[in-house]
Amino acid sequence: KNVESYVNILEKALNSQILILFQAAAYVIETFQETFSYLKIYNVKLLQLLVPYITHESPEIRNHCFKAI
Repeated sequence: KNVESYVNILEKALNSQILILFQAAAYVIETFQETFSYLKIYNVKLLQLLVPYITHESPEIRNHCFKAI
């Protein structure tokens, strides 16, 4: 259940209009490869939220989204 809580928090941040929350969530997802490999099963769901931001005007957001994918 804790994993689902983390994923729900990340989803809320990715759906947020607050860019710093989005950027933080994208960074966390980016680190899944290195740290929380058991969360990779949720990657598809979360990556779908990241894809539209690959072309975002903010270089930081683009960078985290690109690395997460």
